[in-house]
Amino acid sequence: MARQGSLWTVLVYLALLLFVATAALFSARYIVSRPWTARERVQAICVLDRIYAIGGVTEARGVVDEVLEIDPGKRRMRMVGRIPPPRLGASAAEWKNRIYLLGGLAGDRYLDQIVAFDPISSESRVVGHLPSPRAYGGATCWKGKLYYVGGWDGEHQLDEIVAFDTETGSVRLVGRLPSPREFVAVAALEDRLYVIGGEGKDGRLAEILEFDLQRGEVLRRGKLPIPMSRCAATVLGDEIYVAGGWAGKPLDELLMIDTSSDQLEIVTLGQLPHPMADPALVALGEKLYVIGGEDPELKRQIGVFELDPLTGLSENLRMRSFLRW
Repeated sequence: MARQGSLWTVLVYLALLLFVATAALFSARYIVSRPWTARERVQAICVLDRIYAIGGVTEARGVVDEVLEIDPGKRRMRMVGRIPPPRLGASAAEWKNRIYLLGGLAGDRYLDQIVAFDPISSESRVVGHLPSPRAYGGATCWKGKLYYVGGWDGEHQLDEIVAFDTETGSVRLVGRLPSPREFVAVAALEDRLYVIGGEGKDGRLAEILEFDLQRGEVLRRGKLPIPMSRCAATVLGDEIYVAGGWAGKPLDELLMIDTSSDQLEIVTLGQLPHPMADPALVALGEKLYVIGGEDPELKRQIGVFELDPLTGLSENLRMRSFLRW
């Protein structure tokens, strides 16, 4: 009887230990870091109800070509494919549930490729070419056309606005900026292209340009609170939002550009959780998401922050599960 009682005691202790371990793992599901996700300076695009973070720089592995799928509703992340070669300074846009990656710097080689990636099949293929190799420009999509603005070709800053037709594969020059510039943020709204900040030959710019895609000319100019580059922009509803950037140091402002008045007006909505340069900014539902900006405090996993544009409040989303592709 004594031996039977001892056995039951051991079983009870084992059950309690298993329960405690399970509870601890469940409680820690939001805070467990996964070094394989750690990266900065990514591109990010929304397709349906998912966010896709493309490429980036890691402390351990350097530049990567991976595509991470982020589900902010379920707080899940997984790797779904690759867009080779690993590159920096590429620009991304989306059309008809396809992700397009334009240009970039692969090692010491500038790229002219336009690559289409299908997040469902994980297949990527080259669908076109920019007029010349370039990186560090800005890109967006409007009505089936990808627009690539400015950039750096390895020797010169560029003033070109180039359009790529996703249906025909044709590329053409549709306009020029008032001056060459790189590290711009770009957004499209109602047949207008907005070119925000950047760096020109004399340094960082505070200029906001409204470019008419039909007439091929600059219509309006606005001014940021300070000259900045390496910020991110996206459209939510009828407004343009701008996050982060670089002004000799990382910036933490969340700005809104009001395009409804005669002048382009800038409204400061709030602050990011911390200053960051080179973030990606996407809109999903009624929220904004800041992905993968430079952040020395988040070297152990990619940063994913949810922003409410109405309140200016932010939340650091810790992913529940991390699954490799």
